[in-house]
Parts: sequence; C-alpha cells; structure tokens
Amino acid sequence: METLISSAVLRLWVLCACCAITAYCQSYTTYLEEAKGADLVASLLRWRRELHKMPELGFLETSTSEYIRTQLDQMGIPYEYPVGKTGIRAGPLGKTDEGVPTIALRADMDGLPITEEVDVPYKSMTPGRMHACGHDAHMAMLLGAARLLKSNEASLPGGVVLLFQPAEEGLGGARMMIEEGALRGVGAIHGLHVWPALPAGVIGTRPGVLLAASDRFSFVVRGVGGHGAMPHTTRDPVVAAAAVVMALQVLVARETSPMDSAVVTVSTFNTGPGATNVIPESVKLSGTVRALANDTFHRLRIRVGQVATGIAAGYGCVVDNVTWSEVPYPPTRNDERLSALVREVATNLLESPPESGDTDKSLTRGSAKVQEVGTAMTAEDFSFYGDVVPQTAFTVLGIGDSAKGTNVGLHNPRFQMNDEQLPLGAALHAALATAWLEQQAQRQQEQESGGTAATTADVHEETDDDLNDASQPDADSDGVAMSVATAADSGEDPRIESLRKYAREKGVKRMPPWLRKVLARESEFAHAVAQADFEDGLRERLEQARLRREEQQRKHAAAAADAAGTADAPAVEGSPSSHDEL
Repeated sequence: METLISSAVLRLWVLCACCAITAYCQSYTTYLEEAKGADLVASLLRWRRELHKMPELGFLETSTSEYIRTQLDQMGIPYEYPVGKTGIRAGPLGKTDEGVPTIALRADMDGLPITEEVDVPYKSMTPGRMHACGHDAHMAMLLGAARLLKSNEASLPGGVVLLFQPAEEGLGGARMMIEEGALRGVGAIHGLHVWPALPAGVIGTRPGVLLAASDRFSFVVRGVGGHGAMPHTTRDPVVAAAAVVMALQVLVARETSPMDSAVVTVSTFNTGPGATNVIPESVKLSGTVRALANDTFHRLRIRVGQVATGIAAGYGCVVDNVTWSEVPYPPTRNDERLSALVREVATNLLESPPESGDTDKSLTRGSAKVQEVGTAMTAEDFSFYGDVVPQTAFTVLGIGDSAKGTNVGLHNPRFQMNDEQLPLGAALHAALATAWLEQQAQRQQEQESGGTAATTADVHEETDDDLNDASQPDADSDGVAMSVATAADSGEDPRIESLRKYAREKGVKRMPPWLRKVLARESEFAHAVAQADFEDGLRERLEQARLRREEQQRKHAAAAADAAGTADAPAVEGSPSSHDEL
C-alpha cells in the first residue's frame, strides 16, 4: 500500500513539474512580440539615437545619467542616484520584500575618446567622443527591458534591479558600483553586449571563462642622447627599446603554454619630438597584458618588468616610470547554470516551444541563432560582479551585417549599431530575468512541498567550542536534522535565534558545515552559507590535489631508487606540473 501511495505521489509531482515547466516557458516567450510592437520599437530607436549624440567618458556621464533618470521617471520606476559617481540603481521591479530572489540587469554608459567618421543624422555632437562600443544600445535595450518588466510587474515572483553603470572602459566602474551597495540582495546578474563579429540576430554565450583578464602598462627606457652621426657617444634608448619590444614577445611565444591563451602587446613607441639627426634621451612604451587564466596573467605582469629592465640594462639604459592600470580586470566567467538558462531562454524566444510530447530539448533547437561562442581576449569590468554574485552571465548579441555596415569592429570610428536588433536585446534581458525568478520560485516551492529533504542539523549550546568542532560525523548530524528542522520551523527551539545572532556578529565561515545547514534555508544567510560551503569544497579539492602530487613524487622517488639500486633514495622535490588539478 505504501508503495502504491509513493508511486502515485511521484506521478503527481512529475505531472505538476511538467505543467510548471510549460507555464514557465510560455510566461516569457511573448516578450519578443511585445518588444517588436510599434510603440516600443519607436522608443528604442529614439533612446538609442539620442544617447548616441551625447557620448561622455567614464565617471563624467552626467548628461547621460540625467537622460536615463528622466526615462525612468516617465515609467514610474524608482531609483537610487548617484551610485558609483554617475551610476543608477533602479528598482527593484516586482516584489520588494527583503530576502526575495533578485536578479540584476546591467548596461554600461560611457563613451570613448574617438572621433566618429560615420555621417548619420544622430552623429555624436561632442568632438572627439563617440559611442563606438555600443553602450548607447546597451542602455536603450535595458530601458526597453524595464518597460517590458514594468508592464508585467504584478506577475514577477521576485525582484529585478536595473544597473546603469559608468566607466566600463578601463576605469572599473563596476567595482565602484559594488562598493556602494548596488548588488545588495542580488543572487544573479546578466550583462549584454552587441557583437559585430556575430551575424545579426545571433545570441552567443558560453559557460566558464568568456573574456580575458586585462591590464595596461607603460614605462620609459632612458639612456643618453646625442648626435645621430656619433652614436658611439650615446646610450641609444631607441635601439634598447626596440630590443625590449622584441624580447617581450618571448613571454607568450616561449614562456606560456600553447594551450594557455595570452597576449603581450606593445602598442605605442614614442621617441618624442626631435630632429631626424638626434638620438633622444628616452623612449616611452605602452601596451597591454591579457590572459584567460589568473595565474598566467599575474606571471606575465611580473615578467614584463623583469624582461624590460634586463634587456635595457644590456644596452646601458635603465627602465623607469613603470605604471600599471589602477583597476586591472580579472577574467569574465559565466556561471554554468545561468549561461545554460540564457541559451534556453534565447532558444524559446527565437524558436517555437516544442509540441506536447516532443522529446527535443530546448538546447538542441535553434542552433543557428543561439550559439556557444569561443573565448575572446577582450576584457570587461562585468568580471567584478562575479566576485560577489553567485550566478553571473555575460551574453553577446550579434549585429553583424555587411550590407548595413554593422560588421565593423568595436572601438572603430566607423562602428555602427544594427538598430533592428534592439527589440531582441530588450526581450532577452526581460525574459531571462523572468525565467530566473520563476526558476527560483519553483525550486522554493519544491522545497516547501517536500521536493527536497530538510538540510538542517541539531543546534547545541552557542559556544566557540561547539562552533569550531567540525568533527561530528555527517551521519549523526543528518540523523537529528529532521527533528531540529521541525522544531526550528515551528519556533519551538529558541536556540535557533542564538545561532542567527552568532552568524550576524561573526559570520558563518567559522561554523562547521553540519551546523551551517540550520541557516541554509534562510534568505538572510543563504548566500553566505553557499559561499562558505564552496570555499570549504575548494580547500578540500586543493588538499586532495596536493596529496596526489606527493604520492606521485613518492612513486617517482621509489622508481629512481630502484633504478639506482639504492633502497633509501631521498624524496624528489617536484615542481608543479601543468597537469596538476586546480
């Protein structure tokens, strides 16, 4: 009888889940149709082209920010300003209760110091300034998403925050937004960038590393100048600097694994003003270092200075005035779960949902329009958000069309936006936010209805000894989990409040994993618990990797001892291998 009941319950749960998934798909697929409506299309074009006329450099986007706030006021969307000097945190749209699932959507605002060469009616009105990276389109698409979400606000099962971020172009505006609280309560964040290299209408993303870490350097090679007819009386910095440029290429060509993407580019070589028959006193070099892996990135930054100094010394010159960016950018990494959801949502937007009973999975449909793109050596300060938000995804929207001239690369004075793709970008932002919130709501419902086992543990007296004692076996803690969970949920165990107080004052990292479980389901502590569990798992994996390396070293030492005929050969000290895990 119990088996029959369990089987019936299981079938009922599967039926409910299937119904939920169907509704979940249908709830956002209409966004693209709404975005293509005449009224919103006209607004998207107006916003994009008016913003294109007023490019402003990083942290100077005062007029741009004022324009965005005016549009938000007209939509009735509240906001905080300033955040990060000129940035805006709008919303949340939907539910505003503390602790509800919240996703952020981000658009960058700054222009570039480039003179526009495309003659269009909405050409930049500021000499030497241009939106040559599509940030005007990013802002317009986020405003479009804001309107779509506002019209469906009552049905959103969580909150959506809109971030209009300053100073993406090299100044790290994202970091300042984070420092000033723009991401409080946010569990996921999505960024969207137009991409001329992709055909128009194609949406691309990938799990893991998408964009490189980046830093910029400059230094001066200083020697002794003199007459070009008597070079023997000088210490020629031009020859020394030229040798430095060539030597720096070895850092990638011979010091970096061919399987590890990296770039060292010297982009300027400035001898200053002077006559053609005069050897200058100094030469200024500048360039960029980029890598997909953090350890490679940090190694290259160190080696640039070492190589430049050493080579210059060989020519009787010195290197000084070495500078690096104030805000180097880490690699941009996409969370696997959120990037998979981006692909699913994009596929459902661009393709009809499968018929009932169709076994075709969404990730296999629409492959021509939804692609897993390769990594790129460009960089984005969106990468900073990944340090503080559990789920991040950066997506690229193809705008390339040679007939329209929209396949010209970013940061080019002839760059043009393909305005036909604005509705798709707005719809993708809104649809992803809705889908993620519904996903979170569905999981929470499954937990509350018994879809997942309770993951709490017994709470003893609140002492440092208890909190530092992680030796209690998991089986024992799981054995008491159900009874304590019931007591805590019903308010019958007053000690749960003591644990909350301890977590607020001292954090959850000091607690052993079995004790953290008590707070894992509470929204106030869920993110901190997840982060602490992740760090514990990382430490464990690092320790396992170390033990494996030591075991390999022992085996190598034993083999060497056998070969040499000496049973007590000393252990061989091995260097880290490229095959070492983590």
